[in-house]
Amino acid sequence: MRTWHGEWSRTEVDDAVTELLAGSAGDDAAALHGEARRVANAGDLPGAERLLHQARECATSVEDICRIEGTLAFVEVEQGRADEGLARCVAALDGAESGTLAHALLAGQLGTIRFVRGETDAAIELFSTALEVLTGEERCRMLLNRGTAHLSVAAYEAARRDFEEGTRGSNAVSAAKSAHNLGYLHLLRGELVDALRWMDRARPDLAELGTSVTATLDIDRATALDAAGLRGEAVALLRDVAARLHGSGLWRLQADVDLHLARQLGDDESLGAAERAVRRNREHGNAVDADEARAVVMLSRCRSARPPSPHSVETLADRLERAGRRHTATALRMRAAGLRGAEPRLPDSEEPLTVRLLAGEVAAEVALRAGDTDAALSAAAAAIDELDRWQRGIGSLELQSVSRRLGARVIRLGQRAAHLSGDPQDLLTWSERARELVARVPATRPPEELGNLLADLRQLGPDGDPAARLQLVAQIRHGRWLAAADLPTGALVTVQAVRERAAGERAGRYVTLMEIEGRLIALTLGDREEILDLGEWAHMARLLGGLSADLTMAAQLATPVVRAALQERIEAFDHILEPALCGASSLVVTAPAVMARMPWGQLPSTADVPVTVPTSASAWLRNGDRHDPIGDVGVVVGPGTRTGSAEADVVRQRWHTHTVTAGDRCHDAEALAADVDLLHVSAHGQDREAHPLFASLQLTDGDLFGHDVELFGRVPPVVVLSACGAAGGSLGMARAWLHAGARTVVAAPADIAETAALERFSRLHELLAGGRSPAEAVATAFGGDALDCAVQCYGTG
Repeated sequence: MRTWHGEWSRTEVDDAVTELLAGSAGDDAAALHGEARRVANAGDLPGAERLLHQARECATSVEDICRIEGTLAFVEVEQGRADEGLARCVAALDGAESGTLAHALLAGQLGTIRFVRGETDAAIELFSTALEVLTGEERCRMLLNRGTAHLSVAAYEAARRDFEEGTRGSNAVSAAKSAHNLGYLHLLRGELVDALRWMDRARPDLAELGTSVTATLDIDRATALDAAGLRGEAVALLRDVAARLHGSGLWRLQADVDLHLARQLGDDESLGAAERAVRRNREHGNAVDADEARAVVMLSRCRSARPPSPHSVETLADRLERAGRRHTATALRMRAAGLRGAEPRLPDSEEPLTVRLLAGEVAAEVALRAGDTDAALSAAAAAIDELDRWQRGIGSLELQSVSRRLGARVIRLGQRAAHLSGDPQDLLTWSERARELVARVPATRPPEELGNLLADLRQLGPDGDPAARLQLVAQIRHGRWLAAADLPTGALVTVQAVRERAAGERAGRYVTLMEIEGRLIALTLGDREEILDLGEWAHMARLLGGLSADLTMAAQLATPVVRAALQERIEAFDHILEPALCGASSLVVTAPAVMARMPWGQLPSTADVPVTVPTSASAWLRNGDRHDPIGDVGVVVGPGTRTGSAEADVVRQRWHTHTVTAGDRCHDAEALAADVDLLHVSAHGQDREAHPLFASLQLTDGDLFGHDVELFGRVPPVVVLSACGAAGGSLGMARAWLHAGARTVVAAPADIAETAALERFSRLHELLAGGRSPAEAVATAFGGDALDCAVQCYGTG
C-alpha cells in the first residue's frame, strides 16, 4: 500500500513530533529539529539521525526527550534497524503520561512504526488513541496516518472519512496530502477521472517538498496511468523514479517502485523487480509487503506452463488475509481455485476492477478446460460488462482506446469460446465486444479550455522549445483525461441485423477478422455466411511488419523495384484473405488494430469493389445506409504542398453547381466544418504513433490536431483528407473526425504521392458530384493500381 515516504510517510506523525519539539525544546533543539526534518525529506536519513541526537542533548525535560526518542525511533526503522527503533519508541511511550499531548504524539509515532512493519491493526489502534487527544493541525496529520492504514486493509469508507476531514485542515501541505490520498482511494475503487482530478489538485502544494514526496506522487501517478491502460507510460515514469531514488537510502520507496514495476512488466524483468521488493522489505522487517511482492511472482507463475501448487498459493493468501491485504488474497484464492479446476467465488462490488476481471478470466479458463463453452462465454461476458461499466465515466478517446488492454485476456478467452461454439452470433458478439470498447462516442465534449492549450502548441510550432512542447502535450492529454463522459449503451448486434444491412448494399458482405489462439479467423455475413480459418496469425504478422515502410517507399520513389516489392507483399496478403473477400459486390471490413494500415482497396480480390472500414459493426449499423445529397463544399489547403492549390481548383470545377468555399487556416477548417456537407483538406499530414490524437494536418497558422477536431461544434458528413498517413495507426486524424461526428472519412493509412493524388482526387470528386457513394467513388478512383496513393473509405460507405 502506498505511503508518504521521507516526508515521513503518508502517515505524517513524524512531522508532528518534529514540529511540536521545535516549539517546546530549547531554541537550539528547535533549530536542530528543523534542520533534521529538512535533510530527512531530502533523503539523508543518517544526517537526520545525527541532528536528532544533538537535539536530544539540548532538550531540558523528560517529556521533550521522549518526543525526540520517538522521532529517532522512526529514523532508525527507516534505515533498516527495525527492532532497535521499535524498542526505542516503546520505551519512550512508556515514559510519557497517558492522556497528554506527548503521549498522543508518541502513540502515533509507534503506530507509524507498526504500520511500516505491516502490523496494520495495531497501527490503527495506536492512531485512534492519539486522535482522542490531538486537535488542530496535529489531528489532521494523524487522520492522514489512520486513513492510510484503513486504505491498506480496504476499509474504504473509514479511509474516506479520515481523508475528507484532513482536506479541511489549515496546513496546505497536510491538506494536499489528504487530497492526494483521496485521489488514490478513488483509483482503488476504479473511479479514474475522480482519481486524476484529486491528484492534480494536490500536486502543486507537494511538488517542491523533496525527492521522497515527488517520488510518492509519481508512483501513484504511474498507478493511475496503468489503471487507464497506459502501461508503457506508467513503466517509463516508474523507471524515472527508480533512477532518482538510486543511492538515496529510502528503502521503502525503492521497494515500492520495484513492486509497481513488477506488477506492470510482463517478463523476466518483472520477476527480478518483485524479488528486489521481497528482499528490501524482508531485510527491513516488513514481512507483509514482502508477501505482497511474493504474490506478484505467484500470480505470474499461475499463468505459466508450470504453475505453483494450489496449496502454496492458498498459504500465501492466508498470510496476506491475516495482514488485512484482502484484495491480493482474493486474487490469489481465485487463482488457486482455477488451478484446482473450480470456479472462483464471485467478487463483490468493493473489489478493484482488476480483481473482478480476474474472476471472469479464471472462470472462463476453468469452463474451457471442462469443454463448457456456454459457461466460458457467460463468465467472460460478465467480466467485460464490469469493464464496460468502468469505462462509462471516461470522456477521453485515448483512454477509451487503450482501456481495452485491461480486459485483453478476457476478450481473448471470450473469442476463443465463441470460435469453439461454432455459432456466428457468438463470434460476432465477441468481435464487437473488443471493438466497441474503443469505438463509442461520449455525449459530452472535451473541456473548452483545451482549445487555448492547443493554440499555444500551434504557436510554438514543431521547431519550438522541446521542453515547452512536451509540457503542453502533457497538459492537453491530462486535461482530456479529466473529461467525464456519458457513453451510450450499445445494443447487442445481431447476425440478422448485419445480414439485412449487407443485403441492402447490392448483396454485399460484412467481414470481421480476429486473431484467436494464434489463428486468423474470419466471420463473413451477407451474400456468404461462414466462419473461416485463414491460417497462422504469425504469417500475417510478418507481412504487416514491413507494410508501412513499403507503402511509404512506393509513395516517395516511383521505381519498378519498389513497386514490385510492394506488389509482392499485397499479393501475399491477398493469398491469405482471398477466401473471405473474393466475389463480393461490396465489402464492409473490421479487423484488429494492428491491421490499420492495410490497403484494402488495392488487394486483387477487391478490385473495383466498394470497401468500407468502420470502427465496428455497431457503428456501421447506427449510422444507417442513407447518403444525403451534398450541398455546400469546403476546401482547406495547407502550405508547402505541390498540388494543394490545383486540388482546390479541381474541387471547384467538379462541384461547379454548388457553393465551394476555401480557406487555409485552422479557424477556416473549423468554420467550414460547421457549414458544409463535404470538407476537402489538402495538407501535409503527420501521424503520431505514440500519441495518436496529436496526429495533425499542417495549415498556414500551424498544426490542426485530432484534439482540435474533437472540439469542433459540428463536422460535415463527408470529410476528404488529401494528406499522408491521415488514417494511420489505431487512431489518428480519420478516427478523430469520425469520433467528432463525421459519417464518412476518405483518407490514406500511409504516405501518398502528391502528383498521383491530384489526378485521383479529381476523379473522386467527379464521381461524388455525380451522385456516387463515397465507397463507390473510392473504389473507382483509387483502385488496385493506386499503390502510391492507397486511399480508403472509413466509417459509413
